[in-house]
Amino acid sequence: MISLQEVIDHILAFWGIMDDEVDNPQVRNVIKAGKRIERIDLYARLNMGGAEILRELKRLAPRVEQSGMRYHKEYLDEIEELAKADKVDYYRIVSLIENLIIMM
Repeated sequence: MISLQEVIDHILAFWGIMDDEVDNPQVRNVIKAGKRIERIDLYARLNMGGAEILRELKRLAPRVEQSGMRYHKEYLDEIEELAKADKVDYYRIVSLIENLIIMM
């Protein structure tokens, strides 16, 4: 864990500077939505459990809405249902979260 301390310090410094220096709310929401998307993707790939995915999903939904990005709302709804299931379909969650944002 000690060897990772420098990496952790850099990550925390990035988020601190981002919070202090990025004034445009749309830009902040895009960055923070990306953070949540990546976290859900990672949680699903590591089979971490539906509760963790649901927690991040609840944080993601308002960010992606406020970002102004085009996205598939129905994917968010499906991810929620998948995360609540007794047997979580992690492969489907990864597929949905990877394709959530509509690229132009």
